[in-house]
Amino acid sequence: MRWLYLHGFASSPASRKAQALRQSLAPAIALEIPDLNLGDFRTATLSRQLTWLTETLGEEPATLIGSSLGGLVAVLLAARLPAVQRLVLLAPALDFAQRLPGLLGEEAFRQWRERGEWEFFHHGAGRSLPLAWSFWEDACTHDPYTLTRSLPMVIFHGRRDEVIPVAVSADFARWRAQTVLHCPDSDHGLLDCLPAIVVAIRGLA
Repeated sequence: MRWLYLHGFASSPASRKAQALRQSLAPAIALEIPDLNLGDFRTATLSRQLTWLTETLGEEPATLIGSSLGGLVAVLLAARLPAVQRLVLLAPALDFAQRLPGLLGEEAFRQWRERGEWEFFHHGAGRSLPLAWSFWEDACTHDPYTLTRSLPMVIFHGRRDEVIPVAVSADFARWRAQTVLHCPDSDHGLLDCLPAIVVAIRGLA
């Protein structure tokens, strides 16, 4: 069984959450943290990430831990790859494409479309980096509800999440019998919930 952590938007394998989980889960679980920037944040798309991850995983059984946008990627990958056997989703950005215009702001979103790229602060690089408009166009083509098969799933989503409302995860979990939804008094980062998240992940091992 492979265990992969999929980081969020404009992040990297060096994120605080990713490294804290890797250290907490070792040595029982060897957590892999792929770089979903794929060498060039500017041209990154969900489709490119999904293609690369599909090739990387192949038919080997895997558990995916996805944070924010990485949670959406994990769900989309599970929909297309039977080898994904379990999911742990941390404040998953399941409606990312629909929510991004509001998060960015109407004027900035308009300029992104007109210019063909926009600079976002990249937490992994520690500076702003350009991202092509094709990212959003591609994101609009992906629907997490294409995941129709049943598999064990644990979701943590903070009630004070300022980026993705907890209702998004609640709606997604509602009709999924093997899903356990935790709604702690936390924000989008869930950093104060890491001990509970580690316990939940170990419970799947």
